[in-house]
Amino acid sequence: AGLQTLDPSVFTDVDVSSALLQAVEIAKRQLAVEEVVPLQLPFQGAPPLEVSRELLEETCSELLDRALEPVYAVLQESLMNPEDVDDVVMVGGSSKLLAIQQRLRIFFKGKILNHDTDPDTAIAVGAALSFSC
Repeated sequence: AGLQTLDPSVFTDVDVSSALLQAVEIAKRQLAVEEVVPLQLPFQGAPPLEVSRELLEETCSELLDRALEPVYAVLQESLMNPEDVDDVVMVGGSSKLLAIQQRLRIFFKGKILNHDTDPDTAIAVGAALSFSC
């Protein structure tokens, strides 16, 4: 049994949709450190499901590629090549995804990625500085 056996109207309920989004977010974060994680669907009669990192990467490959477009744009606008970059500082939610990290390592030709800064804090500080001007 899988999602095919569920009544589709389950997904139109706002509370269920919100809880489903939260469950998927939890699974996504767990996949940063696990290969396979359980996906707890937020309604009665939900079948037990597992999600793999491989499935996430296959399903989201286009989004993962698009997530790197700002990196390409910044280098192009600054007339720089990947070799010209001394330090790649990982900030933002997507920086936690191993698929993003792997793509960046390839793009920056094996350069070690800097994880010293908390990604969420960096985004919050940057937003605060942007809006304080």
